[in-house]
Amino acid sequence: MNNIKFWDQRYTGKRGDELGWYESESTPSLNLINQCKIKKNELILDIGSGASVLIDDLLYSGYTNVIATDISSVALNITKERIVDKDARVQFIVDDITSSHSLAQCSDVKIWHDRATLHFLTKEKDRNAYLNLLNKILSPSGNVIIATFSVDGLKQCSGLDIRPYRPDMLSKLMGNQYKLLHSFNYDYYTPWGEHRPFIYTLFKKQNLEE
Repeated sequence: MNNIKFWDQRYTGKRGDELGWYESESTPSLNLINQCKIKKNELILDIGSGASVLIDDLLYSGYTNVIATDISSVALNITKERIVDKDARVQFIVDDITSSHSLAQCSDVKIWHDRATLHFLTKEKDRNAYLNLLNKILSPSGNVIIATFSVDGLKQCSGLDIRPYRPDMLSKLMGNQYKLLHSFNYDYYTPWGEHRPFIYTLFKKQNLEE
């Protein structure tokens, strides 16, 4: 089964709170986004957005330039239907970050936000594609927020192998072009109460020519 079909099936016929990665509020992500102190009209890109309530929280907080992207159109449609007025402040883009077409046309992204996508990229070529896209479209002064499963947690999710991280492992992956500003452990619980240890990280893109 290809990735599109797999994730479409995971979301089909489901409410957000029936999914094992659902959170009713996106407080850890939103706190890091606010810490970046960007202008409200600067571009925020939510990678692997799915049915995330982060989009709702960003709009409520006054951000006006948001892209929600996912490999699954079924997933994004859940958010579209929840945001009933089809708010023009949000663009919905169906794309595969490991072989991007639409996202590769973007530019000047001020915040790249990824909660629970990178750890599914277990192949080096897919991680390289992820980083190549990030490097291409992120603003020279851009911020990167990545949340993944901690090495103290799961080794599989949704029946798929994952690659968990520590902050130092993410720093090594990102390279010296990015400075780790902040990281913390986070105890996430599924809607049915199962514990999932995460880490959250905030990176800043560096001008190495200075």
